[in-house]
Amino acid sequence: MTHLLTSRSPLPAVALLLALAPVPTSAQEKKAAGPVAIQAKLAENVRFDGADDAKVTLGDVLESLERKHSLNFVVNEKALRGRPDVLKAEIAAPRPLRPMSGSLGNVVQAVLTRADTDDGSELTYVIRRDRIEITTRQALDAEFYPGHPEEGPRPPLVIASVQAGSDP
Repeated sequence: MTHLLTSRSPLPAVALLLALAPVPTSAQEKKAAGPVAIQAKLAENVRFDGADDAKVTLGDVLESLERKHSLNFVVNEKALRGRPDVLKAEIAAPRPLRPMSGSLGNVVQAVLTRADTDDGSELTYVIRRDRIEITTRQALDAEFYPGHPEEGPRPPLVIASVQAGSDP
């Protein structure tokens, strides 16, 4: 029997290299996605099965969407400080969350509107570098539209993609 590394056939060496090569985990794949890739995923049309269990939570649904669509949701703890844990909010009570078809972004927003924050804050999301941040409309306004009146239209947030080394 020949030793794996001293065999004259290149096949065992290739097999060894493949066995030692790092395999990306789903967390690494999620982290590799930039804002443009996240925006593209959120624009995809999907079928959402809904939720009829009155005990299903926002966290349960977001976790399911993370697994199914390789997304990474995080909660803006600063924006939600002093409020109950929004991930534990039951989103199918008192009425079920109906199945829907549409963009993944619209599905996420529809799910977020069902979460009760106990103070009337509206949940929304913003795309960050490698994640989708769950936040409040008030926190979003304070960050991106300081001094802008609370009511009325706001200019759209735009994702800009800049390549290193390119001239303007």
